[in-house]
Amino acid sequence: MSITGLNCRKDTNNLMRNVTFIAAAMFGITLLTLQADANKAEEIIVTATRTKQEIKDISGNATLISSLEIKESNSRTVDDILKYQGGIDIQGGGFFGSKIRMEMRGVPSNYGPQRVLVMMDNRPVNEEYLGDVDFRFLPVDNVERVEIVRGPASALYGSNAVGGVINLITKSGRESPILNLATNSGSFNTSGATLQHARQTGSLAYFISAGEQTTDGYIKNSDGTAKNWSTQNISTRGNWQVNDESSVALSVGINNGKGIEENFTRDQNTNYLNLSYQTKLFNTYDGEFTARVYRNGLKQDLEWKFGAIGTYDQSTLGTQLQQSIQPIENHLVTFGIDAKQQDVLVSETNGIINETVNSQAAYVQDEIVLSENPGGKSVIGTVGLRYDQHEEFGSAVSPRFGVVYHLNEQTSLRTAVGKGYREPTVSDMFLPLTPYGPITFQGNANVNPETLWSYELGIDHKFAKDLSARLTLYQSQLDDAWDYMRDTDNIYRPHNVTQLSMQGIEAEVKYGLTKELFTFANYTYTDAKYKKDKNNPSIEGNYVEEVPRNQGNLGLRFQPENSTLVINLRANGAGERFTDTDNTRANTLPKHLVATAGVSSGINKNSSLFVTVHNLFDRTYKEVFDYYQPGRWFDAGLSIQF
Repeated sequence: MSITGLNCRKDTNNLMRNVTFIAAAMFGITLLTLQADANKAEEIIVTATRTKQEIKDISGNATLISSLEIKESNSRTVDDILKYQGGIDIQGGGFFGSKIRMEMRGVPSNYGPQRVLVMMDNRPVNEEYLGDVDFRFLPVDNVERVEIVRGPASALYGSNAVGGVINLITKSGRESPILNLATNSGSFNTSGATLQHARQTGSLAYFISAGEQTTDGYIKNSDGTAKNWSTQNISTRGNWQVNDESSVALSVGINNGKGIEENFTRDQNTNYLNLSYQTKLFNTYDGEFTARVYRNGLKQDLEWKFGAIGTYDQSTLGTQLQQSIQPIENHLVTFGIDAKQQDVLVSETNGIINETVNSQAAYVQDEIVLSENPGGKSVIGTVGLRYDQHEEFGSAVSPRFGVVYHLNEQTSLRTAVGKGYREPTVSDMFLPLTPYGPITFQGNANVNPETLWSYELGIDHKFAKDLSARLTLYQSQLDDAWDYMRDTDNIYRPHNVTQLSMQGIEAEVKYGLTKELFTFANYTYTDAKYKKDKNNPSIEGNYVEEVPRNQGNLGLRFQPENSTLVINLRANGAGERFTDTDNTRANTLPKHLVATAGVSSGINKNSSLFVTVHNLFDRTYKEVFDYYQPGRWFDAGLSIQF
């Protein structure tokens, strides 16, 4: 047998051992449980199917992070909430002004979450020039809940939805009016304040928020200056219930940020508008019509330390139209069109980019109840297809198929097959000649989209009322991934030269041991390798850099009965990871396990406080090769409601 065959067999055996171990551990918990109780309320999300759907009826692996979880985490950034979720790897931390990297299901992130689609209230926020997301400009104080869908979702959402989709749902008005002031202070001269007001009066509900965060950060630039960061934001969301069947929602926000980095001072402004209308167009069918218009804007000035100033002015204007109908029994058909215009004006020392890129798409999806029993739906199928038309590279077709089989009220089987794709960004296509040391880069207008096929199989089981487990296995292949390759004129341009293979396991357990004590655990195994690389064949068979093979999270929440005191303990760990394509030991980051402890309590009926200790045991570790993560640090805050 060849060496390649032996390695493949060894990898498969290792994967199967992991599967067997996790499955045995999760289902072995049944020995500790009582009779199952299926009366627990189900979680409903909209991101997985673009319709309201219970998580148990979704063929993929989806998660809802509730408002209570967000509140009790006392997190200052969205990425801090996401880092404890299975199948997601966060590298770096946005709290101290560092732009994070994020990957889902082993799909590498490059220098940002480019292969993950991030939305806020169903509005895509991946930016135009680089295609990534800066989580520092997504205020966590405005987020009501987070919906996560793992795996490709381009059949509904198009570009960027390769590793998965994250949808941030913002807060809205409420019947009981509130006026809330929250302040926080912590290590590294970090402080912040947020003022929020929400109210519902008649058919109108609104939410207004204004906040500021500032920090000196824990990293020093080479010239001794602090890598600091400050941000200010103001946003509002209004909902008008026109009648029993129609509603209008409007969200507007502005966020400013400024900080000193190694080679420049960044001064950035983002703004957005999101207007949507929902109604029932066909009273004879059980369905809903949605129309949305949105605009994203970004203005950034980079003042380089050698004196020059680079300006980045970019925006997206998009529209979405969607209709769901139930033409016949047991079929919910959803179809729609998306269109967007991206404008980019970049002026840098190396030249000017002034481009407008248009794209349109149409999609259709059928959610089919294939079988029913007296207890409800037993087999649910989903079939979807999307066609994207891009004026630069042409068209892309993205299908998806999925089935959920409820064996009984406690156990469900899931399987799904889907395709994802990512279109080249403005930078990939139109970057002017840009020297970087001895190397010169340039965009390539002929680069094609990346595509990914993924297959997954999962099982969900409720052992008891407060004990549930989920296990998902997946296998994916990313084709035509682009990398910068030296052409005959010695200029490096992006070309579709790389093929990656990913396979893995996502396992999680949630257990309410008592009324006062809740625990969770999740584990992710990721085997991501270079399958082919025309640019550098020597790396074929190597692990993809920056992707850890083993990753896990643990959590414990304790709240004494009849008490406002809440104690949260969380731990985040990752195995070793390579940081270069050659997988050299010198550039390997060792494994780490980092714990965080938080305590929150109500002082009286109108006020509460929290204290959080991050990196509780003061571990020295890296998540990216360039710098260490902070040692033990503290964060505390006070909230007063008027």
